[in-house]
Amino acid sequence: MIFFHKDIKFKKENVLFKKEKQYSSDFTFIPIQYNKEDILIQTPYCFVPFGINQFSKISNKKYLDVSFQENNKEFIKDCFQFFYDIVNDKYSDKYHVEPFLKKSQFSNLMMRFKVNEDCLFFDQNKKRINTFETKIFGIFIIQLSGLWIMNQKMWFNWNILQAKMNLPIKLKEYAFL
Repeated sequence: MIFFHKDIKFKKENVLFKKEKQYSSDFTFIPIQYNKEDILIQTPYCFVPFGINQFSKISNKKYLDVSFQENNKEFIKDCFQFFYDIVNDKYSDKYHVEPFLKKSQFSNLMMRFKVNEDCLFFDQNKKRINTFETKIFGIFIIQLSGLWIMNQKMWFNWNILQAKMNLPIKLKEYAFL
């Protein structure tokens, strides 16, 4: 089930922290679910100031920075603040829970999402796209898959599963009447 940003009314008692998975002596992952299902959320329109970037030259892992707008404050509170507060309440005595909403030159509500190779991007006409320009708006289907633990710090694992980008119209042929 995908939660639509305007209809979100999460309840604390429905959040489920699954069994920890030890990936190495340094990394532990705790999956999270809601009503025993994956947490998938459709965002409101967001500003995309930059394109897709790689974390480093030696890693294939990619990310996308997304800026939530000031008119998205209710969504931020009902979704992002809700999950942050639950995790912080549960784990702050053992770990430092890292915030995922950051400030930037574009917004006080900037967030970084992982972009996997199987992530699908579409334009406003529902056509698949492989690239897009910077400084555009888009809607995203995001997933909170769980929490990473390393060195007594805890990070949220947010992923983009799909995106619909509003691309500027470009004429590719002579179009004068």
